Parts: sequence; C-alpha cells; structure tokens
Amino acid sequence: MASGTNVGSFALSFLIVFAPMPAAMALGLMLGNNLLRLLPLARRKLDAEAQGYPGTSFLESMQDLSKICLGALPIGLAVALTAAYFLSSLR
Repeated sequence: MASGTNVGSFALSFLIVFAPMPAAMALGLMLGNNLLRLLPLARRKLDAEAQGYPGTSFLESMQDLSKICLGALPIGLAVALTAAYFLSSLR
C-alpha cells in the first residue's frame, strides 16, 4: 500500500477490481474455446480427445462455463458496485 492509503479504501478498491474476476475468466475461456473452434485441425483434435470422457465435449463445456458466468456475473457486479458506492476516496 502506498503512503496515505488507508486499509478501508484499499479493500474496497481491491473488491472493485477482483469481484468480477470469476465471471471475466469464464467469459475469457468461452472466447478462447470459440476461437479454437474456428481452426479445423484443433476442432478435430479436441473432439477426438473428448471421446469417451463424459462432460468434456465442446457443447457441454460451453454450457458449464455459461452457468458459471451467469452465476458469478451478477454477484461480482453487485459486490463491485457496492464497493464503489462506499469508496469515498482513492487515496
């Protein structure tokens, strides 16, 4: 912490930045899956690798990531916005 920064404003600033992180990570993983899906060779390899392992197909993985994102996004945004409301100073 920098000098002149109190613990309260540091904690609130930390929450503003890191509360939405789980949802952002899920969205990033979904974007990465979709980008890999555009490459035919990668698509064939990943589909072949998923054979025999339930729950590892592209569609099931994307559904699981969507559930994580839809659960984490409102909570993360609510925490971040609440922390921003109570933050009185960035010092």
